[in-house]
Amino acid sequence: MGNINPDDISYEYKPSLPGEYYDAVKRMLAEADNEFVPPLSSREGTTDKNLLEEGSKSLGVSEYPVKYFENMKNQPIILAVYHRNDDESDKLVGFMSFIQGYSIGDIAGDYVSTVIVDSEYRRNGITHAMYHELMDVSSADTIFTRTWSTNVKHIGLLKKLHFKCVKIVEDDRGEGIDTVYYSRKSKLSFREKLRAYDLIPNFWTLVVLTGLTVLSIVLYANISSLRQSEIWSNILIAVFTSFIVSIITVLVDMIIIYRKFNHERIFASAYKFGLSELSLRKDLLLKKLLGKCKKEIWISGYRLILTDKLKGDFAKAVKGSGITGADVKAVICPPWWPVYETVYGKDKSVIFNYYRVFKALYEAGYPKRKMSIRFVQKPLFSDTYKIDNTLVAGPYLHNREGNDGYISAKDFFSYKITDTNSKLYELVSSEYDTLFNDAYEELDWDRFAKMIAKYGDDPEPQDESAREKMTAELVKEFRKCLNKCK
Repeated sequence: MGNINPDDISYEYKPSLPGEYYDAVKRMLAEADNEFVPPLSSREGTTDKNLLEEGSKSLGVSEYPVKYFENMKNQPIILAVYHRNDDESDKLVGFMSFIQGYSIGDIAGDYVSTVIVDSEYRRNGITHAMYHELMDVSSADTIFTRTWSTNVKHIGLLKKLHFKCVKIVEDDRGEGIDTVYYSRKSKLSFREKLRAYDLIPNFWTLVVLTGLTVLSIVLYANISSLRQSEIWSNILIAVFTSFIVSIITVLVDMIIIYRKFNHERIFASAYKFGLSELSLRKDLLLKKLLGKCKKEIWISGYRLILTDKLKGDFAKAVKGSGITGADVKAVICPPWWPVYETVYGKDKSVIFNYYRVFKALYEAGYPKRKMSIRFVQKPLFSDTYKIDNTLVAGPYLHNREGNDGYISAKDFFSYKITDTNSKLYELVSSEYDTLFNDAYEELDWDRFAKMIAKYGDDPEPQDESAREKMTAELVKEFRKCLNKCK
């Protein structure tokens, strides 16, 4: 593979290896296995102590280093993803796993445990870029790694990145092959920032323009003949003015680039907190996740407008194929409780949304799937969905609208949480479970089946007066389908 456009590669921090990249990482581990000393397939994991002993034993025949992968997959990771310009999907072309807060003797910090770039995409600066990405997202004072003394290319790159050799264990990997430890401060110096942000050409342009500007001022101030000559005076003033404009332009460009990188660091910090994506289009985010759903769905809300819109996607995930298919839990604040009226008023026509959503779920999964729809008498302060292990949540922003004095809850933005070990994941899950376990009523599917038989596909009439009458009737019938929660 020849050179590729660096702009087509994005570098993404993840708190652990996403499942969608398992196969790609396994493939790269297998391809690079014997490039490592000792081979990865002879190791128990990423932090083996006795590498000489590990290199002398075999852990069995496999298509990829199984134990190494199992040890590595839960570590934080930098992914290099190539966004190809053709119709093919994005491709993982490199990764860097690391362990936060790790120590070996007197060396402590974020430890780079594995670095691999797909053999077809090497010599494109990918490893260099992944190290810079790690420096951006790391909260440790120090970054360090280890390699073998004959790994000349990697050691050369480490030196370019201002890593210093801090420890050597002689013959640790065989006769004449030492284990060498390299370390550096995680934060970039001014010069390193210029290089990382690709601002060196801008910087030297700025220096040259500033120098020429100063020179033009000196000439104009000290050579009287130039000031007395109208032609030369105008030329110098024009040159001076153009230099000033150019300096301002270069400075603005540098600031824009720097702020762009600064924003990326902010989002990297958000990833550390547990957020893996912010979105203003929850519908598209949920639709994408539901297309891959295999085992579990959580739903919450008041009016179920979005859930009604995506009921086909939810039903498809519940139905699944073969032995796969999702179980469902739902926590809903219904229109027959006063807490609902506090937020949305007395309009109970959302009951049609309920009917369509539950009918779609019933036809897709009952009685094969576990589906528990519960109703609470307490307000919902966040809108939470869970698709397998991914949480999608977002705060309701409460505003008073119109002349009726009621408060409207606006779902302004959503965030995706994929790190099941993060504090935010724990908090959101706990909030949902608390409401679910404290629910007052639960839908009885057998009784609801009789409602479906009575009202058919969609009982919502178009005529306003008929709609009002049907709303009241449907609420009454709906409440007959509920059991008290045990």
